[in-house]
Amino acid sequence: MDKKSSTPLYWFGILVLVGVVALYIINVILGPLNQDEGWYLLAGINAAQGMDPYKDFAYTQAPLLPYFYGAFSGLWSQAGVLGGRVFTAVLGVLGLFFVSVAAYCLAPKGRKGVAAIVTMSLLGLCPVYSYFTAIPKTYALAGLFVGAGVFSLVSRKRLSFEFAAAFFALAT
Repeated sequence: MDKKSSTPLYWFGILVLVGVVALYIINVILGPLNQDEGWYLLAGINAAQGMDPYKDFAYTQAPLLPYFYGAFSGLWSQAGVLGGRVFTAVLGVLGLFFVSVAAYCLAPKGRKGVAAIVTMSLLGLCPVYSYFTAIPKTYALAGLFVGAGVFSLVSRKRLSFEFAAAFFALAT
């Protein structure tokens, strides 16, 4: 075993990751059914079939979610609400990943791993965050775009501000 894999921070990070995954699995399978889940998933299926929100079916949110879920409906639609929950949970975990990496980038040298693990712990192990980013509603997709926007802001790449602005606009 090398020195890095024997540090307490390494094992704490692994423990946090296992806890986050376990909490998402619990919320996907056992989380109480939210009445809106079916409507959001149906909106995605309608968009995949070429229908437009507001024009062809009633929809009360911004139009991105139906188009986004519709683009990936082949991945989740055959499994119904469970498939939608799994897809949504993946979006929630990706948002969590972006925010954790952003914390890693912002932290001072020597504390980067701690910042990423604390960020992942505070969000990913919060039952409310985990539940609301595991059920098909707007939270996971908006969280993904906010996380990508924050990550873009701390990135030192060209056009990072432009990408951040685009991600924040998509989150709205």
